[in-house]
Amino acid sequence: MKKFQTTLGYALRILYYLGKNGERLATGTEISLALGISYEYLSKVLAKLRENSMIQSEQGRDGGYRIVKGIEQISVYEVIKAIEGTLELYESPKSACKYDGEDEIVRYFNDVKKQMEVYLKEMSVKDLFSQKTYLQERADAAKSC
Repeated sequence: MKKFQTTLGYALRILYYLGKNGERLATGTEISLALGISYEYLSKVLAKLRENSMIQSEQGRDGGYRIVKGIEQISVYEVIKAIEGTLELYESPKSACKYDGEDEIVRYFNDVKKQMEVYLKEMSVKDLFSQKTYLQERADAAKSC
């Protein structure tokens, strides 16, 4: 099963952190310490986010990073594309022969991919961090009884 890279989680956390800061610039060192990400790895993630116009950086003594648009306007899908590239669930065999049922398998996984993309495009970074987990919701419901 393909898993998303840890880098994706870091990117989402960075965007959320910068989004909470609003217009204030945050230094790389500040972000690294606040989120527990090594400075070297953080620099790579920040570069990808900057390349994809999600954050901007300002150089100099008072420089740092800020988010370009609100976290409610950035979809999880956009972040996945920036960090992971394309979202592929299935790869057909590379042989020249066409296997029986291969078209159905490809069609099925393409449909699943489309449904995932719709869900990920509707989920903003803000929404992601505002969600309650299933267990939290159950605990809250139990307290109200």
